[in-house]
Amino acid sequence: MLQLSSGQWSTLFNMFSFGLISMLACTVYTLVAQSHVLAKYRLALVMSSMVTFIAGYHYWRIFNSFEHSSMKNAVTIGTSQGAFNEAYRYVDWILTVPLLLVEVIAVLALAKEASKSLIRRLVVASAAMIILGYPGEISAENGTKMLYFVLSMIPFLYILYVLLLLVVLIHLLIHLLMMLDLMMMLVLLIHLLIHLLMMLVVLIHFLIHLLVVLIHFLFHSLVVLDLMMMLVLS
Repeated sequence: MLQLSSGQWSTLFNMFSFGLISMLACTVYTLVAQSHVLAKYRLALVMSSMVTFIAGYHYWRIFNSFEHSSMKNAVTIGTSQGAFNEAYRYVDWILTVPLLLVEVIAVLALAKEASKSLIRRLVVASAAMIILGYPGEISAENGTKMLYFVLSMIPFLYILYVLLLLVVLIHLLIHLLMMLDLMMMLVLLIHLLIHLLMMLVVLIHFLIHLLVVLIHFLFHSLVVLDLMMMLVLS
């Protein structure tokens, strides 16, 4: 039996109520928003609707269990009939956590084979994490609680490792693409400079040719003038 003050009991009651309506509202929103997103992201939005609907249902069951297990601000805890049912949370998590992980993979829009491999590994690890955590939740012995806590942390750390590795790889890929873009811009700039240099060479060649023509013209003009002067003098 867990004894609560009136304020604590009311706060928990209102939090369960708020969680329930929030999940239901989010379900409606994600369903209505289907036509406003790109086709490749609609699957992720469908999964969001499923997650919030499942969570909303279990919040409703938790809400009812909390109300039925309470008497004069005291909540009955345990596995006996009429006690607060903690299994609802774990049933909720064993459905929603894998779906959330699948949603993350769907949003990333990875290659089909890569997505399948990640989904298979993450779903199995998330299910193992939830299943291993439940015996520790309902156990009354601290040793058993600690044992299952450690066991459930193993798949949790594996999920964290896979997601962090995925984030790092995506981050590196983005930087690589940015570097490739910069290299392409550099190549284009060099190409432009080469064209400008070629135009400058052509211009210099034209000016030299024009100068040669002018020199020839002046030379011939002087020759003509000399001939005219000789004719005049003779």
